Amino acid sequence: MTNGHKHGASVSNILASLICLIFSASTPTLFGAEATTDLAVRVFYTANTLPFVLAARQVNLDLKLHASPWSPPAWMKKSGKMDRGGKDSRLRDEDAIYAAYGLYFERYITGYLAHGIPIAWLLPQNEMDCNPAYPGNVMEPPDTIRLVTQHLVPRFKASKIATEIRAGTFREKPAELWATECMKNPAFCASIAGLGIQYFNGRSIEALSKDYPSLRYMHTEASCGNGKNVAD
Repeated sequence: MTNGHKHGASVSNILASLICLIFSASTPTLFGAEATTDLAVRVFYTANTLPFVLAARQVNLDLKLHASPWSPPAWMKKSGKMDRGGKDSRLRDEDAIYAAYGLYFERYITGYLAHGIPIAWLLPQNEMDCNPAYPGNVMEPPDTIRLVTQHLVPRFKASKIATEIRAGTFREKPAELWATECMKNPAFCASIAGLGIQYFNGRSIEALSKDYPSLRYMHTEASCGNGKNVAD
C-alpha cells in the first residue's frame, strides 16, 4: 500500500467497502446482523471494514479512499434482496427510502471521519445498469438525479461534508448513454465534480470530456483475470 516508497505497490487510492463487503462469501451490510427497516438509520457499523483501512493508512497516511456501493441495503429495494433481484433490483420509489439512503451515506462518511479517515469521493452506484448474480442495483438516470440533487447534496451541505460527489459508475452501453442523460440535468451537473467510468471505449470518453471539460474523469474498473469477469 505504500506510495513513493522503496517497497510496495505505490497504491495511492483505494475503493472502500460501502454497504456490502466486496470480497465476501456472503452479503453482510454495514447495518450489521440487525439490518431491518430502519428509516432513521439508527443501527450502523463500520467495524467490519475499519481495521483494514486503518492498517493501510499506517503504511501510507496519504492514501485516499473512494466509495461506491454495489447495492443498497435489501430493505430499501423493491426486491427485498441485495443480489439476484431481477427487474425489482432497484430502490423502492418512496421519498422516505431515498431520504434514508441519503442519511446512510452521511452516516458512512461521518463514521469514517470520526476515526480521522476522510472519504475523498463518493460514486452513488456501482455499474448503474447492472443487475448481476452478486449484489447489484439498477439506478437509471431519473433515480440517480433524484438521489443526488434532492438528498445527497442537501445533506452534505447541512453537515459540511467535503466529500466530492462523482457520477456513476457508468459501464459500457447503455450506461454511457445514461451518463449523457444525467449530465443534461442542470442541477445534477452542478452537483458533481466528476464521473466514474469503466469498460468505456476511448471515443465515448473523449466525447464526454469535450462536452463537460471541467469535470474529472475517473477510471474505476477494467477487465481482470481472464477478462471474462464472470460470477458463476
